[in-house]
Amino acid sequence: MPRLEASRLENGQPISEASFKGQPAILNVWAPSCAPCVHELPSLDKLAAEYQGRVGFFGLMSWGTQDEAKAVARSDGLSHLSLLAGGESFLNALDVESVPTTFFIRGDGTIVARQVGMRGEGFFREQAEKLLAGKL
Repeated sequence: MPRLEASRLENGQPISEASFKGQPAILNVWAPSCAPCVHELPSLDKLAAEYQGRVGFFGLMSWGTQDEAKAVARSDGLSHLSLLAGGESFLNALDVESVPTTFFIRGDGTIVARQVGMRGEGFFREQAEKLLAGKL
């Protein structure tokens, strides 16, 4: 995984690539101005609650302002999905050109899959189960 320098929107706590070690994670790259991105965030938030302590769910804002991202989080009632800002070098290193793009990360911090485009709750649940079972 490339270097990640980001922070949590809710409290400014720094997040690095080391934060993804210890448990599998799903990292969704999104933008407040992207309708498909905003549409899939509530499903990711629901799964973040369901898989809490077993699979980490993160939303890394790629474009837009922190105020726009916080407004989306408030309007959608997002309370479990960890929303992050920053990460420009990470996004560049992984060639993220469009959003939503989602990365699936093993507990050792290795990115094992990438999905470009909007997906539904069932897809993300299936990927979380595969990560937990070591099948990704």
